Amino acid sequence: MVVTGEDSRATWTLPAPLDAPPVVTALVEGDGLLLAVLEDATPQAVTVRVWTLVPRRAPAGPGIAVHLTAAPRQ
Repeated sequence: MVVTGEDSRATWTLPAPLDAPPVVTALVEGDGLLLAVLEDATPQAVTVRVWTLVPRRAPAGPGIAVHLTAAPRQ
């Protein structure tokens, strides 16, 4: 699990580099309608930005927990 910073982004450094950018899943914890958008996926790290969609689309802010998984491409 990683947590968003002031810019609503959460970055996870993978435990071991992969050979190529991974396939990523993200699950956001929080109240309301939240959406995690993949911004960057490298063999070393994954970055998502979390948005709130209600009452209007806006960055969700800091402190949002995001559960990320990364799998090698098949």
